[in-house]
Amino acid sequence: MLLKDLPKSDWPREKLLTEGAVVLSNSELIALLLGSGTQGESVLILAQRILGLCPGGLRQLRNVSSSELMTLPGVGPAKCAVILAAVEFSRRLEKEEIPAPEMIKSARAVYMYLRPKIGHLQKEVFVVLCLNTAGALIHEEIISMGTINQSIVHPREVFAGAVHHHAASILVAHNHPSGSIEPSREDLAVTRRLAEAGELMGIPLLDHLIVTEEDCLSFKEKGLL
Repeated sequence: MLLKDLPKSDWPREKLLTEGAVVLSNSELIALLLGSGTQGESVLILAQRILGLCPGGLRQLRNVSSSELMTLPGVGPAKCAVILAAVEFSRRLEKEEIPAPEMIKSARAVYMYLRPKIGHLQKEVFVVLCLNTAGALIHEEIISMGTINQSIVHPREVFAGAVHHHAASILVAHNHPSGSIEPSREDLAVTRRLAEAGELMGIPLLDHLIVTEEDCLSFKEKGLL
């Protein structure tokens, strides 16, 4: 069925303007971004095909590439660019909505802060959060990008910012692009090494988090630190 065959009140744009965006389905929202379908196929069907690239949920759209989108009939460079721009806009909006926590009170608070920053990335990144004596975040930096191992994540680099900013303690975190929060042997080895270095330096490692888009693992809560 083509869009023109539906009552005008059921068209996505008209529904949004009269009832608000919250009543629109995911496919209707995507249809609004696309603007038009193809000859013989409505924009709503095309939107559903795009959602078909995300069997695990709408969040997977963040990981869909331009080449994947343009394999769909009716999705050319213009429509592809609009979809990718909307995805990036939502990611940036999410970052702005979650300010740095004034006090680090829980692993969950750290996860909610870091998830929009690193949870979606397709490369592993290792982040250090430096805290003062009150538990407030005073410095944040990315130490490495790529596979996390002991040769890359060295205590010297991890604690350099903490020393420079007179941190009382640190938290570290890295993402798993696979979506699994299960720690690897390297993850465990790096954590032990950093914990030992922190103890010697008087700047304790409070926790190590593995972050994905959907979940996190706290080494401290799991008894791994």
